[in-house]
Amino acid sequence: MSSFPVRRGNAHLGLFTQAEVNALLAGGKLLATDEAMVSHGKWVSVSAPEFRLVSSAAAPNKVPLPAVASAPSVSSAPAAPMATVKSTPGLLRILLACTVACAILSVVLDQSLEHVLPSQLREWRELDQGFFESWLFVIPCLISLVCWFVGVGGAWFCKKWGANIMLCSTLVITVLNALTPSVTPGAAGFFADTGLLLEGAALGLMFFGDVLE
Repeated sequence: MSSFPVRRGNAHLGLFTQAEVNALLAGGKLLATDEAMVSHGKWVSVSAPEFRLVSSAAAPNKVPLPAVASAPSVSSAPAAPMATVKSTPGLLRILLACTVACAILSVVLDQSLEHVLPSQLREWRELDQGFFESWLFVIPCLISLVCWFVGVGGAWFCKKWGANIMLCSTLVITVLNALTPSVTPGAAGFFADTGLLLEGAALGLMFFGDVLE
């Protein structure tokens, strides 16, 4: 059976038969991009049909080997690094817990620190309360808030539907806040913005990671 020199880039891995190449490919010792010399000076990928045709036809019994000082064993060749990064439910739950904590803190501080606002801003805030207390704002806000907590609960247990509900309710709440003028103390605004950033990180982990079932 014919043997062929195999290389990875500029590193020569050794001399192998077709059966040995197949076994090394199946075991992950060889990569599909590694090359074998099928004739003098001609290298082809070990996974290419051309290499399989040449090896099955047993063209040359020997292929001239380039002069090398030593040929390291393929078992000692460095393996290609894995590109995938595993996400853990623990990290997702930490982000969700911090998001809920920041949301609660922003509401508590918004109500408790109202007295620190300048008198003009307090007057404007009191004028805005009429709209915030109207059913036009309260009903969609309450529905979105309930859906958001339901989505957080589903996402806590790594459920896809929880992530979808959480994302949709967040978009609705964001649109409602954008359409209404509001005056909030700086500390409340800080925790609200921090919670939004943490929620964005959690959503990115859920939709672009592999943590969801």
